[in-house]
Amino acid sequence: MVTNLTYLFQDKKRGQRIDVDYDEYKIDINYLNQISKKYSLEFYADIKNRKYKNYSELFVSTRDDKSGTISTTLTMQLSKDLRLKLKALYNRNHSNQKVFSYKKYTLSMGIVKTF
Repeated sequence: MVTNLTYLFQDKKRGQRIDVDYDEYKIDINYLNQISKKYSLEFYADIKNRKYKNYSELFVSTRDDKSGTISTTLTMQLSKDLRLKLKALYNRNHSNQKVFSYKKYTLSMGIVKTF
């Protein structure tokens, strides 16, 4: 299991865009379990808070986003150097500026070849 605490900031060098400057705090957890010789299961979750620094005249506020991600991945060993990966992911972003709020569901499958 791995847990990270992250602080990130971004400042523009020039220009008028108000969606560039922000401070972000995030905590994430990644857990991986080798269920058997053939199967492994991974769980990931994060919570993030991003506060923008510039005031928006259009929205009459300073943007503040709170988001989270949850995913689970099942990996199956097909052969010595070939794996099948199945992943289900859910993202949600809540913003005080409603147009930036969303929910997203993603399912993906892939073949991984190792050398």
